[in-house]
Amino acid sequence: MADSHSALSALLAAYSGNPVKPVPWSAHPLRRRRRSKPVSYRVRLDLLDARPPIWRRLDLASNLRLDQVHTVIQVAMGWSDAHLHAFSAGGRPYMPDSYQFLNQYEIEQDEPGIPESEVRLDEVVMEPGDRLWYEYDFGDSWNHVLKLEKVLPRGANDPAATCLGGRRACPPEDCGGLAGYEGLLAFAEDPTLAPDWVKESWLHHFPDGYFDPAAFDVTEVNDALWLEEPQ
Repeated sequence: MADSHSALSALLAAYSGNPVKPVPWSAHPLRRRRRSKPVSYRVRLDLLDARPPIWRRLDLASNLRLDQVHTVIQVAMGWSDAHLHAFSAGGRPYMPDSYQFLNQYEIEQDEPGIPESEVRLDEVVMEPGDRLWYEYDFGDSWNHVLKLEKVLPRGANDPAATCLGGRRACPPEDCGGLAGYEGLLAFAEDPTLAPDWVKESWLHHFPDGYFDPAAFDVTEVNDALWLEEPQ
């Protein structure tokens, strides 16, 4: 799947008239200079195009690596880390003007670029309004955006990641993306109006017949958010 997305990236770049010329991250105009002293970033994480909105508000250490941010996103949203993912700066992953960082699978495939484990959060977002893009599951294509809201002083004992709030439950894995999830929600409202394939999908994902799309428990998220303080 990663190979096909790399091909798509090259195709899009060629179509736009911009040949693929990898620019080292160290010299890329999107790269920010690392902060000399860690601060806390208050960010809002949104699942793009979800209606009603599905989001989380987090305080993150500015010196987290992107592979650590990946772990935070998985826990905060409620995903199970069962699929590939991609971070990018400057736009959604695989778009011509974005800079994508390599996940572990892409590293193992010897794809060119810089590993997400070598990039810090403060290299990508620095000032309020800056954004980092994240796609999870290239099949269902769950696109997220992490937007920096505030830069705050950081205490010596502050945790690397804290969830402050949010809204609505994470969609179930492998439900067919937003379109499939909307079908599940419609079935929950009125099972008599849903086609058979939606009923089968519902029973597959919720064998006990129950799912509350409005559910969100910030305490449960924080109980699960354990992450070593970055050095």
